[in-house]
Amino acid sequence: MDIYLVVTEHNLMLLKTDTKIKNVAKLQAWGSLAALQKINHSLTANDQITMYWRRVQGRKPWVLNVMMN
Repeated sequence: MDIYLVVTEHNLMLLKTDTKIKNVAKLQAWGSLAALQKINHSLTANDQITMYWRRVQGRKPWVLNVMMN
């Protein structure tokens, strides 16, 4: 199983490959780039990137931590 971070013109999507169907990935999460508030990069925490989204239309703010390998 692989996880892909896909960036389009307007969105960031987190996809996980399907273990049963070849060349298919399932959308795990997505966020609008317009709502992206801040990005932190930590060299000490295993090269971790943390992205923070602001509150949009009453939805809770979202934080995504990504470990880069």
